[in-house]
Amino acid sequence: MIFQIGQDSLVYRRFSLEPIVVLLNLLHYSIVGSRFDFDRYGLVPRSSPRQADLILTAGTVTMKRAPSLVRLYEQMPEPKYVIAMGACTITGGMFSTDSYSTVRGVDKLIPVDVYLPGCPPKPKAVIDAITKLRKKISREIYEDRIRSQQKNRCFTTNHKSRAGRSMNNGNYDQRFLYQPPSTSEIPTETFFKHQSSVSSHELVN
Repeated sequence: MIFQIGQDSLVYRRFSLEPIVVLLNLLHYSIVGSRFDFDRYGLVPRSSPRQADLILTAGTVTMKRAPSLVRLYEQMPEPKYVIAMGACTITGGMFSTDSYSTVRGVDKLIPVDVYLPGCPPKPKAVIDAITKLRKKISREIYEDRIRSQQKNRCFTTNHKSRAGRSMNNGNYDQRFLYQPPSTSEIPTETFFKHQSSVSSHELVN
């Protein structure tokens, strides 16, 4: 069963899962019926894996079907999720003991997000698995948001500041005003003595 969550954002994926059914069994017909109505949970079945976000595996996975299952999983767009539904899918069931053509667990082929035990599991258990998957998607959304905030955060250095006098009250601090180096480096007494000598020479001439 292949379902699609929605291609816009992960925020909407938890509300609109669009699955594809692999290894179809009779449980599929019970959960899509009017009593449980999978559509109210936003589960829209898809026939193409390129339009799906969730894959539900049910039944025994044989060696012959294993390459097709892996190919379906690889064709699904990211992010994609897997629910292993039933004991035969999770462990291989009673066929995995002495069988040479049975895969002992679908997680040996593709990664599984939610395990749903039962032989077969009840429709209410399937709904509970969908709810747990939604919670997992919500945690991924929160973790991605935290990582993006930490990555895009701008850190600044602390600058030392000191309090100064106000420059708008009429009382100006002369230390903040520019003083030419020619007069600031010369002592005041020498400066006035030089001016007086120049003025006396001018008077003599």
